[in-house]
Amino acid sequence: MKKKILSCLLVIVGLSLTAATDGFTFESFGNRVNSACAPAQPFTDDCMLCHTSGSKGDGTPAQTAYKQGGTALTDFFCPPVASCTDFDNDTYAIEGGDCGPVDCDDTDGAINPGATENCSDNIDNNCNGLVDTQDPVAVGCLVCTDSDADGFSAEGGDCGPVDCDDTDSAVNPGAEALFVKYSDAEIRRRFDQFLAKIPHVTGSNNHMGSRFTEDARALAPVMESLQEKGLFFIDSRTTGRSKVPEVAHRYGVPTMDRDVFFDNVAEVDAIVREIRHLEGKARKQGMAIGICHPYPETLEALRKELPGLVARGVTVVPVSVLLQKQSSAHGS
Repeated sequence: MKKKILSCLLVIVGLSLTAATDGFTFESFGNRVNSACAPAQPFTDDCMLCHTSGSKGDGTPAQTAYKQGGTALTDFFCPPVASCTDFDNDTYAIEGGDCGPVDCDDTDGAINPGATENCSDNIDNNCNGLVDTQDPVAVGCLVCTDSDADGFSAEGGDCGPVDCDDTDSAVNPGAEALFVKYSDAEIRRRFDQFLAKIPHVTGSNNHMGSRFTEDARALAPVMESLQEKGLFFIDSRTTGRSKVPEVAHRYGVPTMDRDVFFDNVAEVDAIVREIRHLEGKARKQGMAIGICHPYPETLEALRKELPGLVARGVTVVPVSVLLQKQSSAHGS
Protein backbone atom coordinates (compact mmCIF):
# COMPACT_ATOMS: atom_id res chain seq x y z
CA MET A 1 0.00 0.00 0.00
CA LYS A 2 2.87 2.36 0.84
CA LYS A 3 4.53 1.66 -2.52
CA LYS A 4 1.45 2.70 -4.45
CA ILE A 5 1.22 5.95 -2.57
CA LEU A 6 4.87 6.75 -3.19
CA SER A 7 4.52 6.06 -6.90
CA CYS A 8 1.52 8.38 -7.18
CA LEU A 9 3.37 11.12 -5.33
CA LEU A 10 6.29 10.86 -7.71
CA VAL A 11 4.03 11.30 -10.71
CA ILE A 12 2.43 14.40 -9.23
CA VAL A 13 5.84 15.89 -8.46
CA GLY A 14 7.01 15.17 -12.00
CA LEU A 15 4.07 17.01 -13.48
CA SER A 16 4.64 19.95 -11.23
CA LEU A 17 8.28 20.16 -12.27
CA THR A 18 7.35 20.07 -15.94
CA ALA A 19 4.91 22.96 -15.58
CA ALA A 20 7.52 24.96 -13.70
CA THR A 21 10.07 24.34 -16.47
CA ASP A 22 7.72 25.67 -19.19
CA GLY A 23 7.10 28.76 -17.10
CA PHE A 24 3.28 28.78 -17.52
CA THR A 25 0.32 28.06 -15.35
CA PHE A 26 -3.16 28.60 -16.66
CA GLU A 27 -4.23 30.82 -13.82
CA SER A 28 -1.24 33.19 -13.88
CA PHE A 29 -1.18 33.31 -17.70
CA GLY A 30 -4.86 34.17 -18.02
CA ASN A 31 -4.71 36.78 -15.27
CA ARG A 32 -1.72 38.53 -16.81
CA VAL A 33 -3.27 38.60 -20.29
CA ASN A 34 -6.59 39.88 -19.01
CA SER A 35 -4.91 42.53 -16.90
CA ALA A 36 -2.86 43.73 -19.86
CA CYS A 37 -5.91 43.82 -22.12
CA ALA A 38 -8.19 45.55 -19.61
CA PRO A 39 -10.60 47.14 -20.05
CA ALA A 40 -10.95 45.32 -23.38
CA GLN A 41 -12.75 41.99 -23.61
CA PRO A 42 -10.67 39.21 -21.97
CA PHE A 43 -8.94 36.79 -24.33
CA THR A 44 -11.44 34.07 -25.34
CA ASP A 45 -9.52 32.18 -28.03
CA ASP A 46 -8.20 28.63 -27.62
CA CYS A 47 -5.96 28.60 -24.55
CA MET A 48 -4.11 25.60 -25.93
CA LEU A 49 -2.25 28.17 -28.05
CA CYS A 50 -0.43 29.09 -24.90
CA HIS A 51 0.22 25.61 -23.48
CA THR A 52 1.36 23.84 -26.64
CA SER A 53 5.08 24.09 -27.29
CA GLY A 54 6.77 24.16 -30.66
CA SER A 55 9.49 21.77 -31.80
CA LYS A 56 12.55 21.58 -29.56
CA GLY A 57 10.88 23.82 -27.04
CA ASP A 58 10.29 26.71 -29.48
CA GLY A 59 7.35 28.73 -28.25
CA THR A 60 4.12 29.19 -30.14
CA PRO A 61 3.26 32.74 -31.34
CA ALA A 62 1.07 33.05 -28.28
CA GLN A 63 3.88 32.04 -25.95
CA THR A 64 6.32 34.36 -27.69
CA ALA A 65 3.96 37.31 -27.40
CA TYR A 66 3.30 36.48 -23.75
CA LYS A 67 7.00 36.34 -22.89
CA GLN A 68 7.76 39.60 -24.72
CA GLY A 69 4.94 41.35 -22.90
CA GLY A 70 4.06 45.00 -23.52
CA THR A 71 2.59 45.84 -26.90
CA ALA A 72 3.63 42.45 -28.26
CA LEU A 73 1.29 40.81 -25.74
CA THR A 74 -1.60 43.22 -26.24
CA ASP A 75 -1.27 43.24 -30.06
CA PHE A 76 -1.59 39.47 -30.11
CA PHE A 77 -4.18 38.84 -27.44
CA CYS A 78 -6.29 41.99 -27.60
CA PRO A 79 -5.62 43.96 -30.78
CA PRO A 80 -7.45 47.30 -31.05
CA VAL A 81 -11.06 46.89 -32.17
CA ALA A 82 -12.18 49.27 -34.93
CA SER A 83 -14.95 51.67 -34.01
CA CYS A 84 -17.53 51.37 -36.79
CA THR A 85 -20.39 53.85 -37.16
CA ASP A 86 -23.55 52.53 -38.85
CA PHE A 87 -26.41 54.95 -38.21
CA ASP A 88 -28.69 53.54 -40.93
CA ASN A 89 -28.19 49.88 -39.87
CA ASP A 90 -27.31 48.67 -43.36
CA THR A 91 -24.16 46.84 -42.06
CA TYR A 92 -21.83 49.35 -43.75
CA ALA A 93 -19.89 51.96 -41.77
CA ILE A 94 -18.63 55.43 -42.64
CA GLU A 95 -15.07 54.75 -41.41
CA GLY A 96 -14.03 52.13 -43.96
CA GLY A 97 -10.71 50.39 -43.33
CA ASP A 98 -11.13 47.62 -40.76
CA CYS A 99 -14.85 48.42 -40.71
CA GLY A 100 -15.22 47.30 -44.33
CA PRO A 101 -16.24 49.24 -47.46
CA VAL A 102 -17.13 52.88 -46.83
CA ASP A 103 -20.82 53.79 -46.61
CA CYS A 104 -21.03 57.06 -48.58
CA ASP A 105 -24.41 57.95 -47.02
CA ASP A 106 -24.94 56.57 -43.53
CA THR A 107 -28.34 58.26 -43.25
CA ASP A 108 -29.98 56.10 -45.94
CA GLY A 109 -30.02 52.31 -45.65
CA ALA A 110 -30.62 51.96 -49.40
CA ILE A 111 -27.30 53.64 -50.24
CA ASN A 112 -24.23 51.55 -49.52
CA PRO A 113 -21.47 49.61 -51.33
CA GLY A 114 -23.73 46.57 -51.65
CA ALA A 115 -26.64 48.43 -53.27
CA THR A 116 -27.61 48.32 -56.95
CA GLU A 117 -26.90 51.48 -58.93
CA ASN A 118 -30.21 52.94 -60.07
CA CYS A 119 -29.83 54.74 -63.38
CA SER A 120 -32.63 57.27 -62.96
CA ASP A 121 -32.22 59.00 -59.58
CA ASN A 122 -28.96 61.00 -59.94
CA ILE A 123 -27.55 59.28 -56.82
CA ASP A 124 -24.42 57.19 -56.35
CA ASN A 125 -26.38 54.27 -54.89
CA ASN A 126 -23.48 51.82 -54.60
CA CYS A 127 -20.87 54.31 -53.36
CA ASN A 128 -18.35 53.69 -56.14
CA GLY A 129 -18.10 57.34 -57.17
CA LEU A 130 -20.09 56.84 -60.40
CA VAL A 131 -23.62 58.18 -60.81
CA ASP A 132 -26.35 56.72 -63.03
CA THR A 133 -25.14 56.30 -66.63
CA GLN A 134 -21.52 56.84 -65.56
CA ASP A 135 -21.65 53.45 -63.82
CA PRO A 136 -21.36 50.49 -66.22
CA VAL A 137 -23.21 48.23 -63.75
CA ALA A 138 -26.20 50.58 -63.36
CA VAL A 139 -29.66 49.16 -64.10
CA GLY A 140 -32.70 50.82 -65.65
CA CYS A 141 -30.69 53.17 -67.84
CA LEU A 142 -32.51 54.92 -70.65
CA VAL A 143 -31.18 53.63 -73.96
CA CYS A 144 -31.92 55.80 -76.99
CA THR A 145 -30.75 54.43 -80.33
CA ASP A 146 -30.27 56.99 -83.08
CA SER A 147 -28.35 55.12 -85.78
CA ASP A 148 -29.03 57.69 -88.50
CA ALA A 149 -28.14 60.68 -86.26
CA ASP A 150 -31.33 62.60 -87.08
CA GLY A 151 -32.14 63.41 -83.46
CA PHE A 152 -34.91 60.79 -83.18
CA SER A 153 -34.56 57.35 -81.62
CA ALA A 154 -36.03 53.97 -82.40
CA GLU A 155 -37.24 53.39 -78.82
CA GLY A 156 -39.62 56.33 -78.40
CA GLY A 157 -41.11 56.79 -74.92
CA ASP A 158 -38.74 58.78 -72.72
CA CYS A 159 -36.37 59.00 -75.69
CA GLY A 160 -38.88 61.18 -77.52
CA PRO A 161 -40.85 60.60 -80.72
CA VAL A 162 -40.31 57.21 -82.37
CA ASP A 163 -38.13 57.14 -85.47
CA CYS A 164 -39.89 54.59 -87.68
CA ASP A 165 -36.79 54.22 -89.89
CA ASP A 166 -33.58 54.71 -87.97
CA THR A 167 -31.48 53.91 -91.04
CA ASP A 168 -32.63 56.99 -92.98
CA SER A 169 -32.15 60.45 -91.49
CA ALA A 170 -34.74 61.86 -93.88
CA VAL A 171 -37.46 59.73 -92.26
CA ASN A 172 -38.52 60.85 -88.77
CA PRO A 173 -41.52 62.41 -87.00
CA GLY A 174 -40.16 65.95 -87.10
CA ALA A 175 -39.60 68.25 -84.16
CA GLU A 176 -43.21 69.50 -84.16
CA ALA A 177 -45.07 66.21 -84.51
CA LEU A 178 -48.38 65.75 -82.69
CA PHE A 179 -48.45 63.27 -79.80
CA VAL A 180 -51.25 61.91 -77.65
CA LYS A 181 -49.41 63.06 -74.51
CA TYR A 182 -50.09 66.69 -75.44
CA SER A 183 -53.06 68.60 -74.05
CA ASP A 184 -55.96 69.52 -76.34
CA ALA A 185 -54.74 73.11 -76.35
CA GLU A 186 -51.20 72.13 -77.36
CA ILE A 187 -52.44 69.83 -80.14
CA ARG A 188 -54.65 72.60 -81.49
CA ARG A 189 -51.85 75.17 -81.29
CA ARG A 190 -49.39 72.94 -83.16
CA PHE A 191 -51.92 71.89 -85.79
CA ASP A 192 -53.03 75.43 -86.55
CA GLN A 193 -49.38 76.41 -86.78
CA PHE A 194 -48.79 73.68 -89.38
CA LEU A 195 -51.75 74.75 -91.49
CA ALA A 196 -50.63 78.37 -91.43
CA LYS A 197 -47.35 77.37 -93.08
CA ILE A 198 -49.08 75.88 -96.14
CA PRO A 199 -50.65 78.34 -98.60
CA HIS A 200 -53.87 77.27 -100.31
CA VAL A 201 -54.22 74.19 -98.10
CA THR A 202 -57.42 72.21 -98.77
CA GLY A 203 -57.07 69.31 -96.37
CA SER A 204 -54.74 67.14 -94.31
CA ASN A 205 -53.48 63.59 -94.01
CA ASN A 206 -51.63 61.79 -91.26
CA HIS A 207 -48.09 60.65 -91.93
CA MET A 208 -47.36 57.79 -89.51
CA GLY A 209 -49.58 58.47 -86.49
CA SER A 210 -51.04 55.03 -85.75
CA ARG A 211 -51.31 55.70 -82.04
CA PHE A 212 -52.61 59.22 -82.57
CA THR A 213 -55.39 58.19 -84.94
CA GLU A 214 -56.48 55.51 -82.45
CA ASP A 215 -57.06 58.20 -79.80
CA ALA A 216 -60.42 59.96 -80.13
CA ARG A 217 -59.52 62.53 -77.48
CA ALA A 218 -56.33 63.58 -79.33
CA LEU A 219 -58.13 63.69 -82.69
CA ALA A 220 -60.85 66.04 -81.43
CA PRO A 221 -58.87 69.31 -81.54
CA VAL A 222 -57.55 68.38 -85.01
CA MET A 223 -61.05 67.80 -86.39
CA GLU A 224 -62.33 70.91 -84.65
CA SER A 225 -59.70 72.99 -86.47
CA LEU A 226 -60.44 71.35 -89.83
CA GLN A 227 -64.16 71.94 -89.41
CA GLU A 228 -63.67 75.62 -88.65
CA LYS A 229 -61.46 76.02 -91.72
CA GLY A 230 -63.59 73.93 -94.07
CA LEU A 231 -60.84 71.36 -94.70
CA PHE A 232 -60.94 67.59 -95.20
CA PHE A 233 -58.94 64.71 -93.71
CA ILE A 234 -57.59 61.62 -95.51
CA ASP A 235 -56.83 58.74 -93.16
CA SER A 236 -53.64 56.88 -94.08
CA ARG A 237 -55.09 53.86 -92.26
CA THR A 238 -51.79 52.95 -90.60
CA THR A 239 -53.89 51.10 -88.03
CA GLY A 240 -57.05 49.04 -88.19
CA ARG A 241 -58.29 50.71 -84.99
CA SER A 242 -58.43 54.25 -86.39
CA LYS A 243 -60.97 56.57 -84.79
CA VAL A 244 -60.81 59.08 -87.67
CA PRO A 245 -64.21 58.19 -89.25
CA GLU A 246 -65.96 58.44 -85.88
CA VAL A 247 -64.43 61.78 -84.79
CA ALA A 248 -64.54 63.35 -88.27
CA HIS A 249 -68.26 62.52 -88.50
CA ARG A 250 -68.85 64.10 -85.08
CA TYR A 251 -67.32 67.37 -86.29
CA GLY A 252 -68.71 67.18 -89.81
CA VAL A 253 -65.29 66.95 -91.45
CA PRO A 254 -65.19 65.29 -94.91
CA THR A 255 -63.00 62.20 -94.73
CA MET A 256 -61.98 59.16 -96.75
CA ASP A 257 -59.45 56.36 -96.36
CA ARG A 258 -56.45 55.75 -98.57
CA ASP A 259 -56.58 52.57 -100.63
CA VAL A 260 -52.96 52.12 -101.67
CA PHE A 261 -49.67 53.40 -100.32
CA PHE A 262 -47.41 53.74 -103.36
CA ASP A 263 -43.87 53.95 -102.06
CA ASN A 264 -43.45 51.89 -98.93
CA VAL A 265 -40.60 50.45 -100.98
CA ALA A 266 -38.89 53.42 -102.64
CA GLU A 267 -38.00 51.69 -105.90
CA VAL A 268 -39.45 52.65 -109.29
CA ASP A 269 -40.55 49.15 -110.30
CA ALA A 270 -42.16 48.52 -106.90
CA ILE A 271 -44.01 51.85 -107.09
CA VAL A 272 -45.24 51.10 -110.61
CA ARG A 273 -46.76 47.86 -109.32
CA GLU A 274 -48.60 49.76 -106.57
CA ILE A 275 -49.93 52.34 -109.07
CA ARG A 276 -51.37 49.49 -111.14
CA HIS A 277 -52.78 48.00 -107.95
CA LEU A 278 -54.57 51.31 -107.36
CA GLU A 279 -55.93 51.23 -110.91
CA GLY A 280 -57.42 47.81 -110.24
CA LYS A 281 -59.12 49.02 -107.07
CA ALA A 282 -60.52 52.08 -108.88
CA ARG A 283 -62.06 49.91 -111.60
CA LYS A 284 -63.57 47.62 -109.00
CA GLN A 285 -64.81 50.30 -106.55
CA GLY A 286 -65.43 53.18 -108.98
CA MET A 287 -62.78 55.31 -107.25
CA ALA A 288 -59.64 54.79 -105.18
CA ILE A 289 -57.14 56.97 -103.30
CA GLY A 290 -53.39 56.56 -103.42
CA ILE A 291 -50.91 58.34 -101.15
CA CYS A 292 -47.15 58.66 -101.47
CA HIS A 293 -44.01 60.60 -100.58
CA PRO A 294 -42.33 63.11 -102.88
CA TYR A 295 -39.45 60.69 -103.48
CA PRO A 296 -37.56 61.01 -106.78
CA GLU A 297 -38.45 57.36 -107.43
CA THR A 298 -42.14 58.09 -106.86
CA LEU A 299 -42.14 61.02 -109.26
CA GLU A 300 -40.35 58.95 -111.88
CA ALA A 301 -42.85 56.10 -111.53
CA LEU A 302 -45.80 58.52 -111.84
CA ARG A 303 -44.35 60.13 -114.97
CA LYS A 304 -43.89 56.66 -116.41
CA GLU A 305 -47.42 55.41 -115.62
CA LEU A 306 -49.71 58.44 -116.04
CA PRO A 307 -49.89 58.32 -119.86
CA GLY A 308 -50.85 54.65 -119.73
CA LEU A 309 -53.55 55.29 -117.10
CA VAL A 310 -55.14 58.00 -119.25
CA ALA A 311 -54.90 55.81 -122.34
CA ARG A 312 -56.77 53.06 -120.46
CA GLY A 313 -59.60 55.42 -119.54
CA VAL A 314 -58.57 56.19 -115.96
CA THR A 315 -59.13 59.78 -114.81
CA VAL A 316 -56.65 61.11 -112.26
CA VAL A 317 -58.21 63.78 -110.03
CA PRO A 318 -57.44 65.59 -106.75
CA VAL A 319 -58.83 63.85 -103.70
CA SER A 320 -61.15 66.82 -103.11
CA VAL A 321 -63.11 65.77 -106.24
CA LEU A 322 -63.69 62.31 -104.74
CA LEU A 323 -64.86 63.86 -101.48
CA GLN A 324 -67.37 65.97 -103.40
CA LYS A 325 -68.66 62.88 -105.24
CA GLN A 326 -68.97 61.09 -101.90
CA SER A 327 -70.86 64.01 -100.42
CA SER A 328 -73.23 64.14 -103.38
CA ALA A 329 -73.84 60.43 -103.19
CA HIS A 330 -74.81 60.81 -99.52
CA GLY A 331 -77.13 63.69 -100.35
CA SER A 332 -75.30 66.28 -98.30
